[in-house]
Amino acid sequence: MTILSSFSSADRRRPVARSRFVRSLLALTVAGLVALAAALAVPSAAEAGTLTAAKTLTATPTPTLSGTTTVGHTLAITAGSWAPAPVTLAYQWKRGGTAIAGATAKTYTLTNADAGSTITASVTGTKTGYLAVSKTSAPSATIGGGTLATATPTVSGTARVGQKLSSATGSWGPAPVSFTYAWLRDGVVISGATSSYHTLTPADAGHSVAVRVTGSKGSFTSASKTSAAVKVSPGILTAPAPAAPEPTIPGSIDPGDTITVPAGTWSPAPVALSYQWMIDGTAVAGATSTSFVIPATAGGEQVSVAVTGAKAGYTTRTLVSKEIKVSVPK
Repeated sequence: MTILSSFSSADRRRPVARSRFVRSLLALTVAGLVALAAALAVPSAAEAGTLTAAKTLTATPTPTLSGTTTVGHTLAITAGSWAPAPVTLAYQWKRGGTAIAGATAKTYTLTNADAGSTITASVTGTKTGYLAVSKTSAPSATIGGGTLATATPTVSGTARVGQKLSSATGSWGPAPVSFTYAWLRDGVVISGATSSYHTLTPADAGHSVAVRVTGSKGSFTSASKTSAAVKVSPGILTAPAPAAPEPTIPGSIDPGDTITVPAGTWSPAPVALSYQWMIDGTAVAGATSTSFVIPATAGGEQVSVAVTGAKAGYTTRTLVSKEIKVSVPK
C-alpha cells in the first residue's frame, strides 16, 4: 500500500515538469526570432556603403528665351550650364502655361495659335544618381502678328440717291473681331461715311460706291477687305398729289383773266420748280411763272401748264396739268 502511494505521487509530478520545459523552450524560440529579425534589418558595414541617397544637382539655371515674339518667327532656349556635367536636358514649350503638343526642341516657331498669348519654356535636367530638376523661363511678351481669317464684305440695298446701303462683314476669326467701316466713291473715301450703312447722296449719283471693312483683334495684324462696287442711279423726286397740277380757276376762264398754279410739296426738299404755260399744247414764250394772263386771242383754245421739279442727283420730273378751255368772247 505504501509503495503504490509513493508511485502515484511521483507520477503526478512528471506532467508539471514537462509543461515548464515546453514553456521555457517557447520563450527561447521567440527571443531568437526577434533577434534574428533585428539582425536582418540592420545592414552590415559593407552593405551600408552601397545604400547612398540620391544626390542634388549643383547647378540648375533658369532658362532664358530669345527671338522675335511675332507669329512666323522662331524662339530659342538658352538652358545655361547644369552641373555636375554631363546633365541630360529635355525641353517643353508652353502657351499660356499649357504644354504645346510636340514642342520639345530647343527652338519653337510661333504659329497663329500663339497670337495673343505668352510663351514659356521648361528645361528638365536628369543624371543617374541625382534628383531630376525642372526650371521654367519667364514668360515672353505677348505674341503679335497673328493673321485674321477674313471675308469679303457685301453691300445690300437699292443703289439710288436717297436710299440706304447696308454692309455685311461676313465671318472673320478668331472671334470676336472688331470692325471699322469706310465707304468709297469711285475708290476714294467719302468723308464722314464710317458707319456700317450709308445713305446715298446727290454726290453719289452716277458713281460707283463700295465699302471697305477693317478687322482688328488684340495682337493680330489688322486686315481690310473691300466689297464689290455698285453703280448709283439718280434719286426719284416725290411730286405732290394729285399727280398733275391743277390751275386755280376764278369761275369761267375768259381772255384777259389771270390763272395760277399751286406749287405743291415736292421732296426731298428743297426742289427747284419751273413753269411753262401752254396754249393748245404749244409753249407760250415768256409764260414761266406761277401765274398766267390769258391772251385776248386765246378764246376757244386750251390752256395748260407744265411744272418741272429739279434737284442735283435726282431725275428731273415734269407734271402737266389738264387742259382748260378758254371761253369765246360774245
